Amino acid sequence: MARKMVEVRLDHIFCPTSGDDPGPSLELFGKLWAKVNFTHPNGFVTEKAHVPLWDQQPYVTIATNTFLGNFPVQEVIMRDNEWLQIGGYIKDEDDGFWDPNDTLNPDRFIQIGVNEINSTPRVETIFWQESDQKIETKFTITQI
Repeated sequence: MARKMVEVRLDHIFCPTSGDDPGPSLELFGKLWAKVNFTHPNGFVTEKAHVPLWDQQPYVTIATNTFLGNFPVQEVIMRDNEWLQIGGYIKDEDDGFWDPNDTLNPDRFIQIGVNEINSTPRVETIFWQESDQKIETKFTITQI
């Protein structure tokens, strides 16, 4: 079975608009991660690796048209028939943690097969939104 070393980087979290949030910024909390998964012939999925990309509790403030960055790069080993899952959840703290109006979309994920990853950097974006409150997360995935 061939091994592939993969670098996963959260490039940034960007707030294009805080929308109807009270104030000019969002108060973000949540978790983003990368997982390496394997699907067995019977359909059962086994998690092979799990690395954190962002873990913010309590919240961090991000103003409209600003970026959060400087996140650590993570490395995972992938093998044949495995796939990378990147995502998690981001919430906007309004009236206390886990208030029902904190949700920016449900949990969001992208999936990339091991054969789709090579030495050319692959950039993926996940968008998070509730009403007109918007967050963009950008990731780079590269075989090293």
